[in-house]
Amino acid sequence: MKTKLFFLVLLIGCFSCDKNEKQVSEAQKEGIKGEVKEVFNSIMKGAEAANFDLVVGHWLNSPDFLFVYNGNIFDYNQATEMGKSALGSLNNQKATVVDERFAVLDHSTVLYTVNMKCTMNFREKNF
Repeated sequence: MKTKLFFLVLLIGCFSCDKNEKQVSEAQKEGIKGEVKEVFNSIMKGAEAANFDLVVGHWLNSPDFLFVYNGNIFDYNQATEMGKSALGSLNNQKATVVDERFAVLDHSTVLYTVNMKCTMNFREKNF
C-alpha cells in the first residue's frame, strides 16, 4: 500500500512540474520590441497627421482592449469616441518620445508605456 501511494505521489509530482517554455530569450525580446515600435510608429504617423482611421486601424475591438491616457482607462468604444473628438479638433501635431518602457511578459503579451511631449496645431473655430 505504501509503495502504491509513493508511486502515486511521484507520478503526480512528475506531471505537476512543468518547464516554463514560454520564457522569451533576450534576442526574441529585442525582436518583439522592434515589432511593437513599428506598430507604435504607424499609429503615431496617423496621430501626427490627425488621421483617425490610421490610428484606429491598429486597435482590436475586443473586451480585452484597454487604452490608458493621462491616468484614465478607456475601453474600445470610449477610446474611439475620445480619439475622434481629439483628432477632429487638430490640423496636425508633432510628438516627441521622452521615455518608453517595454515589459515582454511572453511571446504574445507586451506592456508598452510611453511618455511623450506633443505640439498640437488646432483648427480654428469660427464663432
